[in-house]
Amino acid sequence: MYSRPDDKLAYAIAAMLVSWMWFVALSLAGRLLVELPHSFRLLKGFNRLSAGIMWLIAGRYLIQLSRMLWNG
Repeated sequence: MYSRPDDKLAYAIAAMLVSWMWFVALSLAGRLLVELPHSFRLLKGFNRLSAGIMWLIAGRYLIQLSRMLWNG
């Protein structure tokens, strides 16, 4: 399936916007977590959760890419 240039541009803009929003949300959440008791453990868990989500997304992209390459 081929995409139109407009679709690719919309996807790129949406990906950049969501990425920006994700990292702003992470920084705000980190700032709030620092003020809680036991903040080091909370931040460590929060960082692991965030990294896990990003790895899952990256894995999904790799699966999609491999399907595209193998199926032509």
